[in-house]
Amino acid sequence: MKIGIFGGSFDPVHQGHLAVARHVREQFETDKIFFIPTLISPHKIVESPSASGEHRFKMLELAAEQDKSFRVSDAELNREGISYTVDTLKIFRRDFPKDEIFLILGADSYSHFFSWKNPEEIYAMVRFLIAPRQGCDLTLDPVKTSWISMKPFSVSSSGIRDRFRQREAVGEDLVPRKVLDYIRDHHLYQT
Repeated sequence: MKIGIFGGSFDPVHQGHLAVARHVREQFETDKIFFIPTLISPHKIVESPSASGEHRFKMLELAAEQDKSFRVSDAELNREGISYTVDTLKIFRRDFPKDEIFLILGADSYSHFFSWKNPEEIYAMVRFLIAPRQGCDLTLDPVKTSWISMKPFSVSSSGIRDRFRQREAVGEDLVPRKVLDYIRDHHLYQT
């Protein structure tokens, strides 16, 4: 079986995240793609209001309904402290010992991958699938990394949070309808 691991804050999940996952499923013929919301990201400082892990998990569940191969894992939400990718991958490697595991990253994240906790260990466990990002040109190791064939998506979760905070329109072109409804029903991202 081929398994994609797609971690991040997903604060909120948006159409760009889902487009990346769909392209991975189609291009690399993955059987399952696990979205894994972080508890505490070691790489980001969120300045605008952010949703709890419980809300982000629920929004991902709503978004994942679009595709039968999408799953949501609470592996990082159930651990205390900073969410390190190496620890999460050890769980998946234990649970799926014979399966091929792909780690899905944006080019901006992959560009500083070797500053992560235990990058050599991660490198040994997975194959990397890299989503293009505007202004981020990389040379990839053809044995361990592959580009996801898609155009860069310009939307960001921080931009969406800002739009909500400033009471600007946010449509289904940015966020799935059920996620929009959830955000509005729970008054998320409003100061």
